[in-house]
Amino acid sequence: MGSQPKSDRDLVADDIEPILRNSPNLRSLHAKLIGQGRDDAWAKPSEDMIGKVYDDVSLNGKAGRIASVSCGTTLCEVSGAIDGKRGEGDAFRSNLSKPELAADMWAKGYRNMGEGYAKGRDGNEAFVTYYQRETPTKAEVGRSPSNEKN
Repeated sequence: MGSQPKSDRDLVADDIEPILRNSPNLRSLHAKLIGQGRDDAWAKPSEDMIGKVYDDVSLNGKAGRIASVSCGTTLCEVSGAIDGKRGEGDAFRSNLSKPELAADMWAKGYRNMGEGYAKGRDGNEAFVTYYQRETPTKAEVGRSPSNEKN
C-alpha cells in the first residue's frame, strides 16, 4: 500500500510545527484556536476575507501560497509558505510586515496577535499569523489602536 501525497496544507502544517515549538505565545494561540470551537457565522466570512487579503499580499500567488486560513470563535490562524526561489518571495515577506496591512486588518476588526517564520522544505519559508476578533477600529499607519491615548 502506497501512502497518499501530502496536501499543501499538510506540508505547511509540518513546517509550522518548529515555529509553534519555539514560541510559547504562538503555541498558546494555536491551542486556544483548536479548543475554542467554531462560530460559522463569523468564521467562514473571516476565512474568505483573510484569504483574499493574503492572496493580494502574495502577489496573487506568485510569491507564496496560503495553505490554510482557519477561524474559530475569536481567533484566526493563517499559514503558508513564502517562495524562497524567486525574488517575489522577498516582496511577499515585506508585504506581510507593512504597517498598512496591520492598519487594514484593524479596520476590518482583526488584531494581529503574533506571527512566526521558519525554514521550510525546498528552500521555502513557512509562516503562521494569528488574528483576534476585535471591534473594527481606524488606526493610523504604524500605530496600533491599543497604543492610542484616550
